[in-house]
Amino acid sequence: MTATEATTLSSLCAACAREARASLAGPESLEDEEIVHRLRVATKRLRAAWRLASGIAGKDLSRARRDALRELSGLLSHARDRAVSLELARKLAENAPETAERTAFAALLDAFGPNRVESPTQPCWVETLETVIRHLDDEIAAWNGLDWSDAKRVRRELRRQLRRSRGRARRDCLVARRNGDDPEIWHEWRKAVKQWRYQREFAAALSGRASGPFDARISRLGTRLGERNDLANLAAIADRALRKGALSPEAHGRLTRAIVRAERAVQRSATRLGRLVFLRRPAS
Repeated sequence: MTATEATTLSSLCAACAREARASLAGPESLEDEEIVHRLRVATKRLRAAWRLASGIAGKDLSRARRDALRELSGLLSHARDRAVSLELARKLAENAPETAERTAFAALLDAFGPNRVESPTQPCWVETLETVIRHLDDEIAAWNGLDWSDAKRVRRELRRQLRRSRGRARRDCLVARRNGDDPEIWHEWRKAVKQWRYQREFAAALSGRASGPFDARISRLGTRLGERNDLANLAAIADRALRKGALSPEAHGRLTRAIVRAERAVQRSATRLGRLVFLRRPAS
């Protein structure tokens, strides 16, 4: 990774933020699931980039920008998470082996039916849009203000952070294999894999290297861990429905068993991919 290539990290990240900003035509954009999804992916990529650049930007700026991006992601999360969970419930219902399970999922879908959202012309939507745009403008300015002039330091810091990110993801893989029933461990592993994946994508773009089979494997692992997280969110929705009386204890029990069954299948798949990624060959 040359000094010239390293300098383009700011350009890549500023362009990522500008592209996200350009997708916002008005408050109604926040109703578009695809736009919201792309915005959330952009915030995750940029958070990973700030980790990658922390040795250049400094810990304080890196942490402040990651916190701001986390706040931005939170503004965009609720409706998207809910839509993903309900789509997952529909898929599980279609594949349920028993009529009783399908009936339980139908009850859950009835309890959490179509989103009731305010018109995008309401003040809260306008305010949210203004906040999102402000965050993205701050992000562009922060990246444009970084100094990449010390080429040796840049190369050293970027490579060091890539090694650290891989080490964290590998460590979380080993911990998840030993403690398969702890949801927090799987959640942390998912975040570590996503961060490492996005950082590798930036590094590949900086060096002009195309993503290869190993990167595709990391991406599949991140997808599996994301599916497990979606199942956990669906279980939380079912728990809330039970507490509100919108779901009977019997239906809740059937849903829980179905979700646990799907979760274990996803975890087995993720564990196999984790072995391939972390334990059979070193990351390039």
